[in-house]
Amino acid sequence: MQAKGFTLIELLTVITIISLLAAILLPALKGARERGRMIACLNNMKQMCLGFEMYINDFDGLYPLCGWYFDEGMTVSYGVGQPWLDAIAPYLSWKAEIFVCLSDPDPDNFEWYCWEGESAFSRCSYSANEDILGIDNYGNYDEEHDSGAEGRVGGDGRKVKNPSKCALIVDGDYMWVNSQSTYFEDRVLYHHIDGFNAVFCDSHASWIPRSKIDEITLDPGCLY
Repeated sequence: MQAKGFTLIELLTVITIISLLAAILLPALKGARERGRMIACLNNMKQMCLGFEMYINDFDGLYPLCGWYFDEGMTVSYGVGQPWLDAIAPYLSWKAEIFVCLSDPDPDNFEWYCWEGESAFSRCSYSANEDILGIDNYGNYDEEHDSGAEGRVGGDGRKVKNPSKCALIVDGDYMWVNSQSTYFEDRVLYHHIDGFNAVFCDSHASWIPRSKIDEITLDPGCLY
């Protein structure tokens, strides 16, 4: 009795079909994996936002300061307090993984400028809005016009004019971003499907495509 088997044409047909299925399914699987990472990142941001909310509840509505320190070439040194990560960490059980995005290829590449170089964290994937958190009281009070600019300094969350549009934290490779320069576009990282995640001052978090970056703001509306 003659043994049955595959002909060469049948074998090539099966290989071709498997190759086509792989070409179709692998990008979808990769996209699904990245969407999972994007959701995990959004969850990180929501937890950080909760940490900020608990902090300001304990400090009369004031956000922590950025905590960076810089005095090279300046006649006045300034920078106050611990980094914002350390300030909210006690409310997050000091979980270092909250500050690292799974899609960040190099969370060690983060510009700190920490207060006296001290921080409990060596890795981070997020940048805080320095226009809200502030640095210190150096040069930011317009007494003549009483514009509320001091709300930036010390981070008075009650003075943010448009909380649903004003970003608090974004995917980034620097301790802070602000609206006074190109720092935002230079420092934001597009980890997620050619976009980035952000959490806003009204506590909602969302993915922002690269093409929509101009639709959000870092300006809390209380600067002079």
